[in-house]
Amino acid sequence: MIREETINSINFIMNEFDMEKKSLRVTANEMNSYSDNTKKLALCIGKMKLQYESEHKINSMAAYAEIEEKCQINTSTLKSTINGKIKPTRNFLYKFAVGLQLSVEKANELFKLCDGWLREDCKTDYITIRALEDHDDIYTFIEDFETYTKVKIGMRNRESTD
Repeated sequence: MIREETINSINFIMNEFDMEKKSLRVTANEMNSYSDNTKKLALCIGKMKLQYESEHKINSMAAYAEIEEKCQINTSTLKSTINGKIKPTRNFLYKFAVGLQLSVEKANELFKLCDGWLREDCKTDYITIRALEDHDDIYTFIEDFETYTKVKIGMRNRESTD
């Protein structure tokens, strides 16, 4: 859990990750790179889900249910991401990484395929890095994230953790 005086003492360059925009025109090469990274990211998330099944000796449906609870990501969203129907957002990856208790290094393997590495000068990334390093549970992370960013990332109608 992040202490308020700690986060308030940092002068962040940005609150949320903002990709550097060089031009409004997208080249075919840039589009191919984007598409390739999105496919690689979906594949990585799918492999992590399969690894979770194997490590916990459970079937696919049970894995989806457990990951939904641990990460607070709806199963249909997770399935659509793995199938490549939707591109995961950074908020998705924040919850996925924290919920599965990934290391910062392992999480960065995913983030580099999304929009870029986790950065300590970005408030949302900083909160995630601290949660990963402190091995915070998903509810503590969501509470910190929503408190310090005013951005809601929790699943709707989730039960209180009090």
